[in-house]
Amino acid sequence: MDTKRVAIVGSGTAGAATAPFLTRLGHEVKLFEKVENPAAIGAGVMLQPSGMRVLQELGLQDDILQMGAIVERLHATTSKGKVVLDLHYRDLDEKHYGVGLHRGVLFQPLYNAAQD
Repeated sequence: MDTKRVAIVGSGTAGAATAPFLTRLGHEVKLFEKVENPAAIGAGVMLQPSGMRVLQELGLQDDILQMGAIVERLHATTSKGKVVLDLHYRDLDEKHYGVGLHRGVLFQPLYNAAQD
């Protein structure tokens, strides 16, 4: 594969996760961020199995798991008790689960990996 010069604009979750992957493929990556010292803002997030796979590929899964909470089921009802969602991750695959965590817990390891 030819080496490319790649610009990533924004060091949010997607930009910070993409930079290490492209670098591993041998590309020259420049990450542009308008904030001098990026930090996470916002509240909690729920990582789905596909997101956990990305973290595994980046070598960050174990760190994230230590700081998050494993979610085995999503169950939502209306105010009248009608079920609108009932997902058991294990019904899809025994190895699947979600992880609930604060955005900062996800952001900092990704940003550190992008900086490396």
